[in-house]
Order: sequence, then C-alpha cells, then structure tokens
Amino acid sequence: MRKRNYLQKLFILAILSLMFTLVLGMTALAASKTSSLRNNKWYTDKSYGNKQTVYHKIKVTKPGLISVSGYRFSTYTSYKWPMGIRLCNSRKKELDTFTKYTSGSNSSKQYYCVKKGTYYIKTNDSSYKLKYSFKAISDKSGSKQSNANNLPRNKTAQGTLLLGESPSKSDWYKIVLPAPQRISFTYGALANNNWIEFKIVSASPYIRIDNASTYRVNSTKTETTQSVFPAGVYYIQVFREGYKSACNGSYTLKWK
Repeated sequence: MRKRNYLQKLFILAILSLMFTLVLGMTALAASKTSSLRNNKWYTDKSYGNKQTVYHKIKVTKPGLISVSGYRFSTYTSYKWPMGIRLCNSRKKELDTFTKYTSGSNSSKQYYCVKKGTYYIKTNDSSYKLKYSFKAISDKSGSKQSNANNLPRNKTAQGTLLLGESPSKSDWYKIVLPAPQRISFTYGALANNNWIEFKIVSASPYIRIDNASTYRVNSTKTETTQSVFPAGVYYIQVFREGYKSACNGSYTLKWK
C-alpha cells in the first residue's frame, strides 16, 4: 500500500514538473516575436505597458543608408518619448554595441549604412511607432590615392562607409586646380557611432596644409580655406575618425 502511494506521488510530481517545463517554454517563446517592416511605413505597437522584444525584419537589396524613426506614446498625452533600438544581422545577432535612441519630440533618427542583406531592428518596448526608410547609394570613390576618382568642380560625390567593412578603409577623390584659389568645400554626413573625417592631401610633397581635416556627423556644412591654394592636384580622403570599427555612414562632398 505504501509502495503504491509512493508511486502515485512520483507520478504526480512528474506531471507537475512536465507542466512547469511547458509553461516556461511557452513563456520563453512568448518573450519575443518577429514582424516585417515595409519601407517608409509605420509599425504601431499597442501593447500598453506589456513590454516585449520584437525583431522587425527588413530586406536591403543594395548597399545604402537605413534611417530609423520612432517614438513611444501614451493615450493620456500627446508627448512622444524616445525609444531604444538595436540593429541585428540576419541571424538576429546584435550589430550595435549599445542601445541607440530615436527621439520622438524632435524627430531625431538613427542611421546605419549597410551592405545588401537581411537585417532586424530589435525593440523592447510597449506602445510605440517605428519606421525605417532606405536609400541606395552608389559609391564611386577610389580605394586608394593612386586610383582616386576625379571630382569635377560643382559636382556632388556620394559615398559610403559600410557597417562591417574594414575600419581602415578610405575613400579617395581627386580635384584639379587650374589656377591658384581658395577652395570652398561642402561636406555632409549621416553617421552612426562617431565622426566621418574629410582630409585634404596635396599631390606635391612641397605643399604643407595646416588644419587639413574636418569632421561631420549628421550635419552638412560649407567651409572655405583661409589660404589660397597653388594650382595643382589635390586629394580628399574620407574615412572613419580614429578608424573606429563601429562607425558607419554615408556622406556627400562638393567643391568649387
């Protein structure tokens, strides 16, 4: 009789253990979900206080720039709170070293310059709106000074420093001054995780250029050289400030 009761207790414990394991498994599965995002279309989460990890899937068909907008909202106020995001690769491995924030109040965005492929924007919030837009960018720069791409006066060059490529990578452009002049440069950048550096380099070893570099992140500015540059060939080197691997972004460059 005692043996029978003991076996019954073991059976009940086994059933309870199985139920507990199933509940834990269901909880783990419910902890995250995957949803597809469409270019320039808002995704709205209406979970109202129940935070959940969501992987928002996006597909990129060409190299280019992803711009991410988003904010948290409430039914009790019109204020838009910042929300955190992280970019992940096709295996949902995080590519960001820390959480980035989009600010709803001033419509600030986060930028990622990426290769062709599948990515996920990871969120862990409730009651929010999220959107991304994508712009394909054709980079026609030279990979080194000796094959720098010629950039004519008043023409705008577009380029990329892609996420995941070598941090030592530089883009090179060549400009030719037929006569001495001050040069007006317009530099622009939309970058993630640090500055993009633009540096003027002379083809002549006898010409010294002081304050040769300028830096941009999420801004565009025009600067004119203080000195008159002699006629000749010059180069613009574009690269990650400090060669930081986490930095990526797109840029524009023009001179006159």
